[in-house]
Parts: sequence; structure tokens; C-alpha cells
Amino acid sequence: MQKVQGKTYIPLNVDNVVRFGLSTRLYHFQGPTEFMPKDGLSKPERHAVRMLELAQEKAEKEQSLLCASRNAASADGATWGMQESAVEEEDTEGLR
Repeated sequence: MQKVQGKTYIPLNVDNVVRFGLSTRLYHFQGPTEFMPKDGLSKPERHAVRMLELAQEKAEKEQSLLCASRNAASADGATWGMQESAVEEEDTEGLR
């Protein structure tokens, strides 16, 4: 049960139960079925789910950009002067 401060507006849905003050009486809010809450997530829950989805999309986008930049760096062939087909020089200092 949610405790609410005085003079605060809280929307009620059909089938909500209300208790005023320290009373032991419970009031069941009844009405037509079209005023019943819709099945599914509440607005704050939908907002939280959307924020999680956005964070996940952002992480995936950053990961794909990082992967693409790595692939681009390796595709450019930055070898710093060391070609794969270059012939390795023999160590002549160790033979003396």
C-alpha cells in the first residue's frame, strides 16, 4: 500500500483500494470496466524499459563503431615499414 501526503493528487483506477488516515476501513473504488487500468506496464515502467533499450542500442552502436575502426585500421595496411613479404635479415653479429 502506498502512503500519500495530504492535499496531493493521485489518480485512482477502478479496482483500487483506499484507506484514509489511520482508519481500519478500506474503500474499494468501483466503476465501469472501460476505466480499468490497461494490461501491461505502467508509465514509469515503460519509461525505464525504454531507457534500458536506448542504453543497449548506444552500447551496440559504440561496439560496432569500435569494431569498424579496428577493421579499417587493419585494412589500411599500416605496417610501419615492415611488409609481410619483406625478407628477414640474418643476425650476423652472433656468428663472429
